[in-house]
Amino acid sequence: MLVSILFKTGAREEAAELARETLRLRREVLGDTDVATLRSMDDLAKLSNDPQEKERLLQEALSGCRQLGSADDDLESALQNSLALHYLSTGKLEDADRLSREALARTRLASGDEHPNTIVGMLNRAGVLRQINRLEQARPLLAEAVEASQRTLGDDHALTLS
Repeated sequence: MLVSILFKTGAREEAAELARETLRLRREVLGDTDVATLRSMDDLAKLSNDPQEKERLLQEALSGCRQLGSADDDLESALQNSLALHYLSTGKLEDADRLSREALARTRLASGDEHPNTIVGMLNRAGVLRQINRLEQARPLLAEAVEASQRTLGDDHALTLS
């Protein structure tokens, strides 16, 4: 919580320092595959300015999540999306495509087609498809996301408007 507050108030370095220390303590106390530790890896990855550190943290967190099985499908999908977007930003387009597809399939299965997490997954997947110039696949997915968001969340919700 404090990491988020520090980040939102512009104290990115302090937030990253606190996230790093939180991760260290959680690894020590809870172990590498505890859900709280995995979330701390994700938090630190989001704050990292180092692409290699970000990728390493996201890969490690995703691997740890997979070791847990289906204990936290939302976390695994979120990590897949984060790593897919990272891959997209670093030019690893095939990996981004594969992970965003897997993330959306997992979210649909776990939460259904109209859950907000699924809608976010559709938007992420459509964004990846757009970036890799597969617009013919992105358009219907984007339309599906907007329609699901309108039905589920209403016309004025941030997801619907995005």
